[in-house]
Amino acid sequence: MIYKTYTSKHYDRVYRKLAKRNPKLNEQILKVVEQLELNPFKVALKTHSVSSRVCKEAYSSSVTKDIRIIWIFDKEKKAILLLSIGGHSGSNKVYKHRISISL
Repeated sequence: MIYKTYTSKHYDRVYRKLAKRNPKLNEQILKVVEQLELNPFKVALKTHSVSSRVCKEAYSSSVTKDIRIIWIFDKEKKAILLLSIGGHSGSNKVYKHRISISL
């Protein structure tokens, strides 16, 4: 099933910072987003559900050993909303971000 991806303002802001600092990481992020569009639960993405303050069902997928993308999706509309991206560990954990859904 093919999904259309959308990004939140928070995701866009953090993504631009990461991509600017590391062009190789940018390529990896784009590959993961392509894979999410084709099959968000592909084993290589290590997708799993996470608790979110924004919505009941959010998911996390791996980009690198430390970088994760947090997202939600609507099966009926075939849409994925990328909420956040960031490190799994460290002081600026992606799981601690307060994200509001705004496109």
